[in-house]
Amino acid sequence: METLPLIPKTRPEVNGKNAVKEKGQNEHEEVDAVQEAMGALGKWQILICLAISLVKFPVAWHQLAIVFMAPLNQGYNCTSPLRTLTKDQCLVDLNGTRLPCDKWNFERTIFPETIISQWSLVCGRSHYANILQSILMFGILLGNITFGSLADRFGRKIPLMISVLLQLASGIGCAIVPWFPALLILKLLSAMATGGTMVTSYVICK
Repeated sequence: METLPLIPKTRPEVNGKNAVKEKGQNEHEEVDAVQEAMGALGKWQILICLAISLVKFPVAWHQLAIVFMAPLNQGYNCTSPLRTLTKDQCLVDLNGTRLPCDKWNFERTIFPETIISQWSLVCGRSHYANILQSILMFGILLGNITFGSLADRFGRKIPLMISVLLQLASGIGCAIVPWFPALLILKLLSAMATGGTMVTSYVICK
């Protein structure tokens, strides 16, 4: 009877490394070649995390700025000499005709100036403050997609530096721009830069 040649058993591999443990190793310890190549947490990883955390500070400022730019329930009164018809100070009475109020006096005790008081975003224009926040979140989505693709193609550092510089320039522009439509455009750019900063810095930190 013919005997078949013995085939040596191959040792299973995990992540390119032999999964069979050497003597003295924990049998339940997982072999991960990538983790072993990276090494343990050291000074370099800590410095990178600290540097990236500095980049993350402006992200919070841009995302939460709407709380201070357009605070809820900011008080205002119609400054027209005519009698107001509604509690929200939006309509006045002119010889029996209901007309919209076009000038208001805003309460400035807590916030000396907001986008609501600067551009009179009350009554029929109150929805513009919500549009600003919607543009911000949409811009962050675009920034994640755009700068994420650029980071995959050109590396993480260049898109990160571009997004930080764009965030700086557009943030200064948002603070000094005198026109509301221009503010919406600059807010979109700053939001895209914020999204780019978030996604590229996270990958570098990892």
